[in-house]
Amino acid sequence: MSSQRKYYVKLSVVVYAIWLAAYEIVGHYVKTLPTIDLTGFIDRQIPLIPEFVWAYAFCYIYPFVPLFVTVDWHRYNRGLIAMAIANITAFAVYILYPVAMPRVPLGDSISEKLLGFIYWLDFKPAVTELPSLHVFFAWLVYLMSRKQRLNQFGDAVLFSIAAAITVSTLFVKQHFVLDVVAGLIWATGSWLLAGLLYSRLADPALEPAVALRQVMARLSPSTLFSGLMLAIRRRSHSN
Repeated sequence: MSSQRKYYVKLSVVVYAIWLAAYEIVGHYVKTLPTIDLTGFIDRQIPLIPEFVWAYAFCYIYPFVPLFVTVDWHRYNRGLIAMAIANITAFAVYILYPVAMPRVPLGDSISEKLLGFIYWLDFKPAVTELPSLHVFFAWLVYLMSRKQRLNQFGDAVLFSIAAAITVSTLFVKQHFVLDVVAGLIWATGSWLLAGLLYSRLADPALEPAVALRQVMARLSPSTLFSGLMLAIRRRSHSN
């Protein structure tokens, strides 16, 4: 493993730990708020298919795929920035518009037991729904990984996995249709915005790790977290 890849592996572990802590803090706060049920006509027509839980659960390790297929680490930097943008704005939406998914009864099959375990791990009520971060991460991974070390077939496999994860969120009753649509918008929008920011703030002649530090230095923490803090402030005032 190259020294550059080792650096990004370590960085990604740190980023994941920070993200997980932030997600838990936001989730535990949001579950105390009055929630909204977005169940619509289409949602009621979608059956529970527990076997899709295997595709759903795969998303917990899928975000690490780019670490092993990336050749252009500037592209990986763009993905990290997109992740920051998407999560900060998503956390703000969770606070301002807390959506909760009603739970469905489960049976005793292996798939249903795994799904029940995921339900058990989730917040109660099941908040942090709109947008779907499962959908966001599935497609961000695809965007980060395409045209890298893999050939066209490999890119097609990643596309299929992202599509399977997206569909699975509906069939395991973890998300509404609107959550999924929002997740797709978040993935596309954050990727495009991250590309714009990175092209303007990073020197392409620099080593990727140095360029990433350059971008993060120019994007001050106050700017990155302003959306989330504003959401909390508005929610507090509304109460």
